[in-house]
Amino acid sequence: MWRMNPGIEQLKTGWNDVKGIRAGFWFLIRGAAYVLRARRLWPLLVAPVLVNALLFSLFLFGIATAFRGVFASAHPGNWWQTALVVAALVAFVGAMLFIGSAVFVAVGSILSAPFYDTLAQVAARDGGAIVVDHAWWSHVWPSIKHAATKLWWYLLVQVGLIILYILPGAFGPVAFVVFGFVATAFFLALDFLDFSFDFQGWTFKERRDWCLAHKGLVLGFGTGVFLGLGIPVVNLFVPPMAVVGAVLLFHETATLERES
Repeated sequence: MWRMNPGIEQLKTGWNDVKGIRAGFWFLIRGAAYVLRARRLWPLLVAPVLVNALLFSLFLFGIATAFRGVFASAHPGNWWQTALVVAALVAFVGAMLFIGSAVFVAVGSILSAPFYDTLAQVAARDGGAIVVDHAWWSHVWPSIKHAATKLWWYLLVQVGLIILYILPGAFGPVAFVVFGFVATAFFLALDFLDFSFDFQGWTFKERRDWCLAHKGLVLGFGTGVFLGLGIPVVNLFVPPMAVVGAVLLFHETATLERES
């Protein structure tokens, strides 16, 4: 059984505030430490890392191609045209970072579902959780449906934020960056928490409600994942580590709430 962070007991009264954000961030680090210690799980990382390497390469190729297509022919002649090109560049980079990381994780989670599901089961059992044995393929179709639902809502939010970006003044760009980041962090956290939610048999509404009830933890965890995905090479290992970190987050939170 894993050992709960001794400092977590102090967070009971502040589980959803800034302290919760900090605690949520460290669950990714704890997931990484768990995977590094559990050498028996290392063979399960081979396929996901290769899948992530392929997706990351495609992501970089897509960005380079889109960048050349959109901006290669831009030759601003005066200051306002230059301002428009710069604004478009900022929006493009922001959208690629936010939407690209979400698509990267969503597609990777579907392709690596059997391996991530096994990782989550082992971690949950090590923590004392009861997980009913099931064939990995029994969760493939539900995982695809949940991923499609999450991605649809996420992309809808991002489209709205991109429209907001073009509003006059500084409000649009600031809102795009702030709300775009928050939406991405929540999406990333929800994607990895889904394995624990699957064990509970929860609907999409129940999953969403749980995340909203634990906003600090979810935002902190999603922030850690987003930052980890921005580090080359490390980002190939972040998703499997996030799967375990999400299991720790969910089951430790559930344990604290049962005891309080």
